[in-house]
Amino acid sequence: MEVNWSEIVDEETQETVSEVSKSQTVRLVDVFVLAPIMIYAGTFKELPVWVRLSLVGMGVATAVYNGKNFLQNKSNLQKLNKDEDK
Repeated sequence: MEVNWSEIVDEETQETVSEVSKSQTVRLVDVFVLAPIMIYAGTFKELPVWVRLSLVGMGVATAVYNGKNFLQNKSNLQKLNKDEDK
């Protein structure tokens, strides 16, 4: 029985690209929905100071972390697509 390694690698690459594409949507939701809600909630004066600071800090961290990873994944996908076109 002969194993065709190129088919296996192609299937794994395609599956990975699909998984990354799905996670990109989640990252955008984190950046444009979750982070702003956390920051907004951190402005409520009724909350204790430590809760407000935590919400603002986590909101900013969420936006920065997921925004950075979104851009990195987008760049990696573009490079992968260019390599496939060659």
